[in-house]
Amino acid sequence: MATTEIEADDDEELIEVQRARFARLLEKLEGEGFDGSKHQAKLEAAGTWPAAEGGDRRDLLLDSSAVRLLAADRELLAVYLRLLQRQRGALLIPMVAMGEAYTCGPEERALVDRLIEEISVDGDVFVHLTLETARRAGELQFEVMTAAEASEGPDDQGPDDTFGSSNWN
Repeated sequence: MATTEIEADDDEELIEVQRARFARLLEKLEGEGFDGSKHQAKLEAAGTWPAAEGGDRRDLLLDSSAVRLLAADRELLAVYLRLLQRQRGALLIPMVAMGEAYTCGPEERALVDRLIEEISVDGDVFVHLTLETARRAGELQFEVMTAAEASEGPDDQGPDDTFGSSNWN
């Protein structure tokens, strides 16, 4: 039981540390002209701008595609940082996703490195998945892929990946 209390305290501390760090990063991005309004309007219109109910914790678990998208699109990063400010939760990246995130050219790897430097201190965003969490992440990713395939029309060039394939757990 004591271990659970310690882990819960550590989780709450991570959320608070990330909130402060992400508030500073969001302020920096806004100062550079990236406010996320373009993407936020799309998220709200699509009904995919989640809000925690009753103060429930909602962690943002990123896959490799989401890491690369947030690294390359400062507007998208700003809107997701704003989302994390609105509700209680942590931004987490499974270590296995980082191997895939770095499967790209040197320019894109540099963007991924910049993102990690901005959002992480001592690797606090990285998690090792339990089998249960990995299974749930895979289920969510499958749901996103299935929905994207279903939304493709005959003239589509592919799904609109504005929001990446990040998932809420």
